[in-house]
Amino acid sequence: MGCIWGDRTTYAFQRTWKQIYDEWFPSVGYTQAGPVELEFYPDHHPAAPDHYAEIWIPVM
Repeated sequence: MGCIWGDRTTYAFQRTWKQIYDEWFPSVGYTQAGPVELEFYPDHHPAAPDHYAEIWIPVM
């Protein structure tokens, strides 16, 4: 069972996390600054056309 947005959104988040660690971190030279990662979901309906979510990772 996927998240409340469905399988496509679940896949998009999995792909994004993979790209962050497999592509972005190696290309920019940053490292993760701590053990905490955060997914932020604004307080509005996930099916709204302007819906977004954020991934926050501390870097150094």
